[in-house]
Amino acid sequence: MRAELPEAVALYLKRAAPFDARLRTELHANLHQRMLDHLTAGKPSEAAWNAALSDFGAAPTLWQRHWRRGVALGLLCGAAVAAAARLHLGLG
Repeated sequence: MRAELPEAVALYLKRAAPFDARLRTELHANLHQRMLDHLTAGKPSEAAWNAALSDFGAAPTLWQRHWRRGVALGLLCGAAVAAAARLHLGLG
């Protein structure tokens, strides 16, 4: 028997990983574990889910994830170019 997810949790999962079912599954498992942690601390079910969502923070939007990847890729490329330049100039 599978319990229904609270609407807020289902919406969070859809926003956090709109096109990646594996990521949604992993995120759901992590949220569920955090919810169980709050349940064992004595919170009722709905409050435990809300606390788990609060612990995870706002779901990033698609543009935020791509922007972060772009920044990381830019930093990586910049570091590689700097390292190559140092080697070429005999500084490294």
